[in-house]
Amino acid sequence: VGANPNPNPHPNPNPNPNPSLSVRVPKPKPMSENSGFAMALSLFLGGAVASWAARPLVRALTTSAPKPIKYIVLRYTYVENMLERRGPYRAEHLANAKAASEKGWCAIAGAYDPCDGAVLLFNADKCSVADVENFAKADPYVTAGLAQWNVVHYNAVCGTLMSKL
Repeated sequence: VGANPNPNPHPNPNPNPNPSLSVRVPKPKPMSENSGFAMALSLFLGGAVASWAARPLVRALTTSAPKPIKYIVLRYTYVENMLERRGPYRAEHLANAKAASEKGWCAIAGAYDPCDGAVLLFNADKCSVADVENFAKADPYVTAGLAQWNVVHYNAVCGTLMSKL
């Protein structure tokens, strides 16, 4: 076996004695500093290796995710015995919900089972939080003292309904 022609056993990071067989690996570009996933993976796997190895996965997770569909959720909490007490107010309540649906505001609405509350999903691109609050304040269930309400924001990102939207 021949002697190593290089007197310094490791003059460069590639200890391969035959430079023609060396493979140059390009220096990985840093991933986005905004990627918490990239940072966590980098800490777990170790620096540049994680950055290089995780880049396609991070890109897939951050760029191919569907854009959320934004909703405004009106949540009702009903009084006890709501089924027995709602009778005189139900027709107007349903008429208001139907009118909101016809305007494109209300995407879906319904009561819980058992009937101790309800949820109405409003399309955030068709109406505002103020519109939803005004809807709730005018609801006969609310004005009659049968329901308490609050409004929250909701971002739909997956599910079987997403393909129907």
